[in-house]
Amino acid sequence: MGYSEPVKDALIKLCEQAFLHSIEHNAELEDIPKREEFADLPIQASFISVDFKDKFISCYGTIWKEKKLHLDIVKNSHTAVRNTKIYQDMTPEKFRRLKISIYLLSELTELSFSDEKDMISQLKPGVDGVVFQWGKVYRTYLPVVWENTPNPQDFIAGLKRKANLPNDIWDSSVKVWTYTTENLIRPPSLN
Repeated sequence: MGYSEPVKDALIKLCEQAFLHSIEHNAELEDIPKREEFADLPIQASFISVDFKDKFISCYGTIWKEKKLHLDIVKNSHTAVRNTKIYQDMTPEKFRRLKISIYLLSELTELSFSDEKDMISQLKPGVDGVVFQWGKVYRTYLPVVWENTPNPQDFIAGLKRKANLPNDIWDSSVKVWTYTTENLIRPPSLN
């Protein structure tokens, strides 16, 4: 990863445009601008997180890469808006006061481990995002979650709770992947 500033700026502007379109038209942005900065973007997964007045209100994204990065951001922006608790009374003024975080996911790396303790010992707190899968159930925590859950055992326990799995769930079918993110932030306007 490691995108140039013009590409990062273009992705943030596209995310804003997708948010506003979703708010105004209750639909995903389809007329995506053709920009030089988007020409060579890879197929890549992303997450969009929304905070209002320093409170988390929505996060949506894709774990498995499916489409070119800018198209993934448009889709996830629309879904994040629709899943935002304050969507019903969203105005342009409130939109300006949202903090929007775009997380660009690296390739997933599947971990090889003998047991849960071995898996946990391989995690890099503050760095790794983690995908936990048991059977058909899977969930992820972005690396930013380490800020509130710095203990690796608590991190994995929280991820299991998020997946509605018991804390003691563990067998040979468990799969775990890690990834890192490049983070783009659109800070709230204080005006």
